[in-house]
Amino acid sequence: SVSEKLSVGVMGEYIYAENDYPFTLYNLTYSTKERRNNSMMNSGHGEVNMTWMPNTSNHLSLKLYYYDNDRQLPGMVHYYTNDNKETQRDQNFFAQLNYRTYNRKNLSYSAVAKFNYAMTDYKDGNYTGGIMDHQYWQREVYASSCLLYVPAEQWSMDYSVDYAFNNFTGSDQATYSDPYRHTVLQSVAAKYHTKRLTALAPGIYSLYYNGATVGKSADDIHHFSPSVSLNYQLLADDKLFVRASYKDIFRAPSFNESYYFHYGSTDLKPESTDQINLGLTWSHDYAEGSNVAFTLDGYYNHVRDKIVAVPYNMFIWRTINVGKVETVGVDATASVNHALSAQHRLLLSGNYTYQKVKNKTMESEYYGLQIAYTPEHTGSLSVGWENPWVNLSMHGTRVSSRWANNEHYPGTMIDGYTECGVTAYRDFRYKQNNFQIRFDIKNIFNEQYEIVRFYPMPSRSWMVTMKYSL
Repeated sequence: SVSEKLSVGVMGEYIYAENDYPFTLYNLTYSTKERRNNSMMNSGHGEVNMTWMPNTSNHLSLKLYYYDNDRQLPGMVHYYTNDNKETQRDQNFFAQLNYRTYNRKNLSYSAVAKFNYAMTDYKDGNYTGGIMDHQYWQREVYASSCLLYVPAEQWSMDYSVDYAFNNFTGSDQATYSDPYRHTVLQSVAAKYHTKRLTALAPGIYSLYYNGATVGKSADDIHHFSPSVSLNYQLLADDKLFVRASYKDIFRAPSFNESYYFHYGSTDLKPESTDQINLGLTWSHDYAEGSNVAFTLDGYYNHVRDKIVAVPYNMFIWRTINVGKVETVGVDATASVNHALSAQHRLLLSGNYTYQKVKNKTMESEYYGLQIAYTPEHTGSLSVGWENPWVNLSMHGTRVSSRWANNEHYPGTMIDGYTECGVTAYRDFRYKQNNFQIRFDIKNIFNEQYEIVRFYPMPSRSWMVTMKYSL
């Protein structure tokens, strides 16, 4: 803090990794020990955050952010192929200004202004006859305004409007014709709240006007998305809540999905979803400083024109619309925060997700098949011990098998995997500043697995992180 009214924060990060980790290559009954290549990464980011509060009713904040990642892209591992000459560089800069004010007439107002610049440079040295080089530049100007009115203790109403202008330039002018987009989002919401009941009813109107300096652009889009949610405390003296909601979720294709070479298509349709959710939440303080919490949700999604991306390599993916998709899912979480003593605490947490995401397009020959790269079962578990010396935690994630494509061709199923890690960290305080040192061991059991087919993930590795906050 510079003063009582002004605070400034600065953050910087740099990562260099060779990523030439070992793996086992399996070919029928034979196996060989190999090492990953063309995997180097050189990445860093820096940001400045400023906050000024001249009084309790006004708040002004500024954020400046820059990110740069220059890396090699490893190729697929198939039989004895492991070489690759692809590289990619990403740059991103944005500046954001946020202002909030509150007056005694139960009115609150906030405004946000943002400028964002992003660049991607992809090179493929494997290209016959030379190097394939594709560069992309995206710029965005964004503004948002929100007015909140609280006429009574139980009621609050909100009106928000967002505007954004994006334009896109690609190095292949035969494919990219400098497209641009105007986006207007308007939202109206009403909230009713009592001691045991909360009801919320928002509605969003989305308008996307697409154009191009020359050539074809994506179609214009407009859509109204209503939703309603209820949350009710079943017992007055116990934190047991039941909730229900309906949401109309709408997503327009991004610039990447509409215009990137190979990846995008101007014919891609927007994705819309009807979602119904029922859930329970329970929490209980069973001792001083100790509590347990549990959530359970069941949901059903009906998706029209679902946007699905399947990787061709680490840069080029294919995006398509799947006419109708139905999702039936269950999410469960549990956590225990137990105070062993004044300075010792045991933390347990876990979650599990089950989801059937099936193609329900009647005219498709792949009707009823699970969508690509969507596991049916996902779960995680972590155990932590906080103490005065060194905090320790162990965590694990389990993901079931997935299909690498929507067609479920024989031999394209990706095996499930379990990944576990251990973390040790310690916080120190020097004067008014904080310092943390952290040590992580990842994939501690050295399991070989794939998230994307034919791209083996790193085996056991370790990382040391030091963080100093002013």
